[in-house]
Amino acid sequence: MGDAVERARTPGEAVRALVQAGEVDPVAVERVLVRVLAGTPVGEFVDAAGLARLVVAVAGVEGAAEALVQVAEVASVVQVLDPVAQRAVRIRLRHRAAAGALG
Repeated sequence: MGDAVERARTPGEAVRALVQAGEVDPVAVERVLVRVLAGTPVGEFVDAAGLARLVVAVAGVEGAAEALVQVAEVASVVQVLDPVAQRAVRIRLRHRAAAGALG
C-alpha cells in the first residue's frame, strides 16, 4: 500500500488514499479502515469488512468512488467534534441501531 494510505488518520483520508491507490485487497483495506475508525464516534457502528468490500468494488467506478469518499469525510467531521457532541452522535446512532435503522 502507498504512503498516503499508511499516513491516513481519518476515514475520509483513508478512503480517498485507498481509492486513488487502486487497492484491491479487501483484507488490506479492512485493516486500514479498522485503524482509522477505532475510537471515532462512528467506529462501533461501521462494518469495516463490508466497507472494505465496497471500497474495493467502487475503486474503478467514476463517481461512485468520490461519493464514498464524501461519506467518509462526514465521518471525519464527526471525529473532530467536541466530546459532548460526539457523545450525542453516539447516543443517536445507538438509538437508530436499536431501532434496526443501521442494519
